[in-house]
Amino acid sequence: MMLALVALFAAAGAPQFARAQAGYGPAQPQARPQPTCARPPDAEPNEIIVCAPWDDPNQHRIASPEDAQNRYARETMNRGNPPPPDVAGEYIFHGPATVSGICVPGVTNCPPPPAYMVDFSQLPDTPPGSDADRVGRGLTPTGNEGPAPVATPTPPPPPPPSPAPEG
Repeated sequence: MMLALVALFAAAGAPQFARAQAGYGPAQPQARPQPTCARPPDAEPNEIIVCAPWDDPNQHRIASPEDAQNRYARETMNRGNPPPPDVAGEYIFHGPATVSGICVPGVTNCPPPPAYMVDFSQLPDTPPGSDADRVGRGLTPTGNEGPAPVATPTPPPPPPPSPAPEG
């Protein structure tokens, strides 16, 4: 029955069948030259000499599903994807070797000197109660321009009067 289906599909010329047979079927046997069978000089006169081509049994094996899947993945990897762009551009990593970090005025383009050099250790501390002080302590700034008012501690309220003794 199976042979009849194979013949039917093959006769119909179904390209899917041909692809499936090529992918999952056994490899085509490779033609080997027939060995020359000569009687060795030390052979006995009544000795039978068997001379047959050796056939590799692995050529008749069907690929395992894992091998077929790995082969399919190798063959179809990146199919239809464009190659990645070359972001290096001309003469970047492709051209002649260059030396960088050397500044010779008049010969190479030297960078300008830094605009500002700030030594933060020389800055004075923030005045107490200022917006900078409040932000430094994690509070919201008051938003007032100018010096912040200095908070003076308020004295505690006087104790309530004690009732007069009756007597």
